[in-house]
Amino acid sequence: MQIIDTQKKLENNIQLIDSEKIIGVDTEFVREKTYWPELSLIQIVSESLELIIDIQSGLDLTKLWEVFRNEKILKVFHSCKQDIEAIYHLSDVIPISVYDTQIGAMFCGYNEPISYAKIVEDFLNVKLDKDLQYSEWGKRPLKKEMYEYAINDAKYLIRLQKLLEQKIGNDQKKYWLDEEFSDFNFIEEFKKRKKLKKSDLYNVENYIIEHNGQELKKFREDVAILKNIPRKFILSDKEIHNIQKEKPNDINELNYLIDSRSYIKKDKDIYKLFANLVFSANDHTNLVNKKHKIKLTKQQKNMIRELDFKLIETSADLQICPYLLASKLDIKTFVQNNDANVKFLNGWRYDAFGKLAIKSVQKP
Repeated sequence: MQIIDTQKKLENNIQLIDSEKIIGVDTEFVREKTYWPELSLIQIVSESLELIIDIQSGLDLTKLWEVFRNEKILKVFHSCKQDIEAIYHLSDVIPISVYDTQIGAMFCGYNEPISYAKIVEDFLNVKLDKDLQYSEWGKRPLKKEMYEYAINDAKYLIRLQKLLEQKIGNDQKKYWLDEEFSDFNFIEEFKKRKKLKKSDLYNVENYIIEHNGQELKKFREDVAILKNIPRKFILSDKEIHNIQKEKPNDINELNYLIDSRSYIKKDKDIYKLFANLVFSANDHTNLVNKKHKIKLTKQQKNMIRELDFKLIETSADLQICPYLLASKLDIKTFVQNNDANVKFLNGWRYDAFGKLAIKSVQKP
């Protein structure tokens, strides 16, 4: 294990990383007081390397980001979403040629997202100590045991990837898995967040129409992004619930429902925008989408039960986690509206389950 905390060490090892065809990657970050994750460490392993790059050492990381854009190097993560978010926030780089062992496991019969510790134990019979998971990664110096914990979170990834590929076996499933890795749905959301501007907060009607029933939470999310503050610091879920329940008609009533410590009250401009949104939402109840309040018919309920059963049956036959194929909300939305843009009507999911779902609802 080598700690990379000087430019010379980084440059020497980047040359070695560039020669690899596959690397395991993990990160440690903090986000207790921020919306965006703040990178602390990046761990990179191969069959010959065990590196921990100290992001707080003031290094020029340009060459490192080029590694993440090198399509010839497969990067193996476990549950990659937050790792990619942290890398993207710091670098504006989205890693390509990514393999996620958590998703790979769900293509091998696991019926829910599995933790790294669990998959390492199941496949390699190694028990990992996770006591340091919530360490203060932003403080320096880090203790030796923290470095050891960090490297263990990456050192088994390549072995896991190879074992998962062997277990998946089926060429069609491998094709589906490759498709899943080539189009992570969260990446576009990350890019939208980066492009967000304060002027977007002024579009009250858009919040009400596009996010009906959730407009206050969406506004809170956008403020959190712009200010880089955790959502709960902006406004609590309880406060939002009380506002939607009480439907305040003036600023005094609204003030009563929000704690004085909430950030939303500390920024006068944003609070005015928020108050305008609250009052406008109360006045535009006719714009609230009624679709979710329409009662299901007996026939629709029966169809949902049938599709739920077929989903379980199909996922068992394919040994793919049902959660990956479709959610209960997907099925309900599809039954209510066959033209709905649900995930199992697109890509590999259409072949795996979508065709069967369409055939079921169209039968006489």
